[in-house]
Amino acid sequence: MTYPAIVKTGAMKEVFLKVKTTGTPEKFTAQHLKSLGYTSSNDVAILKALKIVGFINTDSKPTEKYKSYKGKDGPKILAEGIKTGYSELYQLYPDAEQKDEESLAHFFATKTDAGESTRKTMIATFKALCSMADFKSEKSYSESVDTPPAAEKLKEVITSKNNLNPAVNINIELQIPATNDPEVYKNFFEAMKKHLLNN
Repeated sequence: MTYPAIVKTGAMKEVFLKVKTTGTPEKFTAQHLKSLGYTSSNDVAILKALKIVGFINTDSKPTEKYKSYKGKDGPKILAEGIKTGYSELYQLYPDAEQKDEESLAHFFATKTDAGESTRKTMIATFKALCSMADFKSEKSYSESVDTPPAAEKLKEVITSKNNLNPAVNINIELQIPATNDPEVYKNFFEAMKKHLLNN
């Protein structure tokens, strides 16, 4: 696998900004780079960065990702492209964008035939790409999907109910025949008081 090694990462960042602000060319070639003002021989390597994140294909034609990058979710689209283009790196380090230079140096040393100087440029290129991407929004989205608010609310209700002391209610229903004799009712309530209410 060949990874982009861009000496002028500042120029690369400018080109990614121009992707957002300029029209979509039929082909994004070295000639198009020159039309944007990047005429140095070092600038041609920026095309490799656009390819590895999936913004242009092998024929140098802009992809759907290229067009989507122009929208408000551009940094998230770039993060997805980085994870795809550097899939081997993310298999080794799922949080590669947060890894230090030593960890990244180990990866590029074992996965490429490049010399030390070129490997350092590869690391700088990767870090520059990551600095323009938004990896946090992906995590926030996955967390909100894993724990829906309704489920969390139900959990709170169940927990609060479990903390309450159990209550037992007993209902007793007694029937007596209809009568006009007040003594019957008097005896009934006295008996109920004696046997139920005083215990």
